[in-house]
Amino acid sequence: PFFAWVCFHEPHEPVASPRDLVAQYAGAKKRGEAEYYANVANMDRAVGSLMKTLDELNLAENTLVLFTSDNGPETLDRYQGAWRSHGRPGPLRGMKLHIYEGGIRVPSIARFPGKIQPGTESAEPFSGVDVLPTLCDMAGGELPEDLVLDGANAVAALKGEKVERESPLFWHYYRAFGTAKVAIREGDWKLVAHWDGPVLNPGGSLHDGDYELIKNAKLSHYELYNLKNDIGEEKDVAADHLDVTAQLAVKIQEKYAEVIAEAPEWELPAKQP
Repeated sequence: PFFAWVCFHEPHEPVASPRDLVAQYAGAKKRGEAEYYANVANMDRAVGSLMKTLDELNLAENTLVLFTSDNGPETLDRYQGAWRSHGRPGPLRGMKLHIYEGGIRVPSIARFPGKIQPGTESAEPFSGVDVLPTLCDMAGGELPEDLVLDGANAVAALKGEKVERESPLFWHYYRAFGTAKVAIREGDWKLVAHWDGPVLNPGGSLHDGDYELIKNAKLSHYELYNLKNDIGEEKDVAADHLDVTAQLAVKIQEKYAEVIAEAPEWELPAKQP
């Protein structure tokens, strides 16, 4: 048995791609567009090599492969030099560094010959916090009884079935764009929470003073969206569903307080990038 966690830099800035792949996109019009497309193709080529190796070693039939991204596409105007990023969020609101769907909803691909039918599609949410309990279940492992996890065993999602969750999906990024910093999802409902802390420069790592901001900021007001009917989060229906808003507000406050309380205080270097 083996586990491999393979991380690609592509297509994160700064983007640099093989010349032969860039040449395949000679028809690209915008500056940096061909470089970006070629970068995605380069990652695709690398993943193909891994899949071919599994086939050649006769391991494909007994190996689950999960492919996904960590966030939505980068914007072109966030920092100087980011002229090669040409990903698009489609109908989703926001992009990377947003707490809206364009920043956190990404496509995923699962490959498990004989277990997952090719071409199967599922709209069931699957998060990074689900990976550990899911793989443990599939491998026949047992999690310690005293281990508290936010994720769920999401084997059902690989079959296109509903995942039973004890804890709603939760996101918190204090350096997200604007004041919308926290979100929670339960079923088709998503509650977005703003905080009363300052509007910080989006992205980047921890800086002196950040801990005080994070631990003291309070959630202020909420937006409610039904993602089944409104994937683009265009209509805030909080006022129309006060009961749902109130129920999710209690849960998001509890989870937010839990996360803040458990957050470690890292020793920051004297000089930060």
